Amino acid sequence: MNFTIKADQDFQGVITEKIPASFQIVDADGGTVASSGPVREISWPANLKAGDILNLHYEYQAPKISPEIYFLGL
Repeated sequence: MNFTIKADQDFQGVITEKIPASFQIVDADGGTVASSGPVREISWPANLKAGDILNLHYEYQAPKISPEIYFLGL
């Protein structure tokens, strides 16, 4: 997953992305991964000035449960 953030004002803090806890994080691109109940959070520290652009990236492995999806239609 890639995403780009453009600061419209100065920002100093943490940028957090939440994904389901059943997803495994393969690469957090320097972010910190923490689990809390049903979610995993990837956090990146940020210190941006207005107009700065930040590109963030992470890779995940979704659970291999796709056959279970078909049970909903039965």
